[in-house]
Amino acid sequence: MPSSFKAISAKHIALSISLLLPTLSWSSESVKVSSVSKLDTQDITVDSISKEKPAAPIKTSKPRKQLRDPSITYSWQDGSKYTGQWNYRDEPHGRGKLVTKTGDEYQGTFENGVFHGQGVYYHVNGDIYRGFWRKGKEHGQGVMTYKNGNIYEGKWANGLRHGKGVLSYRSGSRYEGDWKLGKRHGKGMFVSKSGQRYIGDYAFNKQHGRGVEVTSNGDSFTGTFSKGKKHGVGECAPRNGNVEVCLFDRGRQITNKKLIARAAEYFKKNRPTYEFEGGIGFLFEDQYTKQRRWITSEEVHWDSIEAMLSTQLRIRTKNPQQALSIVIDDYSGPGTYQLRQGKFLATIGNSDAIGLLEGERMVVEITSDHKGVIEGTFSASRLVSGEGREIRSYAIRNGQFEASKYVPKKKKIKDNRDLIKQKYQVQ
Repeated sequence: MPSSFKAISAKHIALSISLLLPTLSWSSESVKVSSVSKLDTQDITVDSISKEKPAAPIKTSKPRKQLRDPSITYSWQDGSKYTGQWNYRDEPHGRGKLVTKTGDEYQGTFENGVFHGQGVYYHVNGDIYRGFWRKGKEHGQGVMTYKNGNIYEGKWANGLRHGKGVLSYRSGSRYEGDWKLGKRHGKGMFVSKSGQRYIGDYAFNKQHGRGVEVTSNGDSFTGTFSKGKKHGVGECAPRNGNVEVCLFDRGRQITNKKLIARAAEYFKKNRPTYEFEGGIGFLFEDQYTKQRRWITSEEVHWDSIEAMLSTQLRIRTKNPQQALSIVIDDYSGPGTYQLRQGKFLATIGNSDAIGLLEGERMVVEITSDHKGVIEGTFSASRLVSGEGREIRSYAIRNGQFEASKYVPKKKKIKDNRDLIKQKYQVQ
């Protein structure tokens, strides 16, 4: 083809496009042509005309569904009734009140149709639960008041007592401790209305493991339990008396002397050592929990006050852990003495002052008084500390002492020259 024809054709094409461009009107769905500032036959290519996706249509939001009126009571076919807040799925959500077909009533918070949050549930049988809920079940801290007068206050999990809690019985008995799946399980303390109590391990509602059982008259057993019964080697302690090794078989006490001796030998190897090594030593017992500690002190001294007709003996010890004072009036050498109120005082750790009540006695037996050393034993069935409702009771068992005569420390007298320098500031 001649070159002149090619040039004419290109010019005709460019002229045609330039004439058409001002008259075309393009919609958003039409082919868009890129604006060209300067037409040139060599700039027009196939790529210069491109298609784009049509613009998305503007979405018109649907009107949100109207929530139900919280002031209107709605009823179900089974007879249940609900008044309160709703969600957009027509489920109780928020604050509300539900009366079930059986007559139970719940007032509290809902979440997506179930009890969730804090609320009160009134059972038709008279039980009332006040506390927290999760997914329709009691969960968290709550109080259940039963129709029979019992009250449980503590932790819940999935509708069951679970965690720390206290169950107070109408009769006056009380359990305080751990729960698991609705049963007493773990560490706990049960106190009956008669005063009998158990402090120790539980497994599925029964005493099982290590524990202390105290009868209403004050006698105690410290040892192992199996399925609610004393079982194995332990310590038996009458209210007034020393601690002795005892043996039980599924709740039955063994009296065979050979077996008891064998048990005592085993127990001696495995129990804490309560051996007296001079100074003073005694078992300090909490009368309520029956927990015992062996208290010792190396430095124990005695002194005396001579009167015309009698001698007062004073035995004292003091260290950062404990301080103790025993005063014996009318002392006359080895023998048995009974101390009354005000004649015994002690502090153990951070406790308040511990002493005798009016009418209570401490028994002190002086076994030896020789060459400036006084030896003896002592025990007390009841000591107290605190006042009013804070009063606590203790006992001292297996007490022994070995006291040396108190010798006051001589004060060092400074040299006269030092005293003169200090007084007159002479250098």
